[in-house]
Amino acid sequence: MKEILAKIEKGYANKRRGLPYTRYVSLNLGKPFSVFFYKLGVRPNWITFFSFLLALVAVLVLMGLGSGIKAGLLLLVLLQLSYALDCSDGQVARLQGSSSPQGAWFDLLMDRVTGFMLITGVLYWFWLQQLFSDWASFFTVFIVCLFANTFFSYASNLKGLLLPASSAGQADKPGNWLKELLFTPSDTGVFYLVLALTVCLPSWRLLFYYSCYKIIMLVLVMGSTLSGSKTKVGVKTENERYSA
Repeated sequence: MKEILAKIEKGYANKRRGLPYTRYVSLNLGKPFSVFFYKLGVRPNWITFFSFLLALVAVLVLMGLGSGIKAGLLLLVLLQLSYALDCSDGQVARLQGSSSPQGAWFDLLMDRVTGFMLITGVLYWFWLQQLFSDWASFFTVFIVCLFANTFFSYASNLKGLLLPASSAGQADKPGNWLKELLFTPSDTGVFYLVLALTVCLPSWRLLFYYSCYKIIMLVLVMGSTLSGSKTKVGVKTENERYSA
């Protein structure tokens, strides 16, 4: 097992690992799954699909529960495990040497499908709890949350536009830590924490405000591009695409 973990770490050499929550929590949670699936010879695309299924189970379980801390904590556990699997597919791909454009496409597709499903499921759960006054307010919040998370998720895959490669020894350069601090709440793992917290409270407003934050970050990214910023867009290589 130590040998496999060493290979995983080697695979991250000079490679961008994402924002702090992903680097220090989700990727580490994904390592035991990576070792398990690698030993079984499971293909990365199946791991991606398992991640989606676990998120689907989380939504279905939530539908059967009332409001309260218990529902939020259960949602949190299932979603964090789902994201750990999502992080492990890239690790297994590098271990197997099976990174491919097709795998990258499938990974990104399932990320979008999972995000759409979670936002729809959680907001519909709020509707079932009669926490929306009418359909107009529900529809408005739904559109804002879906727009913010879908488009920011797409933009964030152009890693390097505002954030440098954190594992290439650049994270401590002046200004880079501030960018990481600014973008840390947009991390997928943090997004799942927010979803769980909204259920615990319960309050859909937290998800709405979080989505507004992502819209602001999206505008910031667009503004950086339109202003002629010299920061290079970090186009992913084939190996980088198939990763967390």
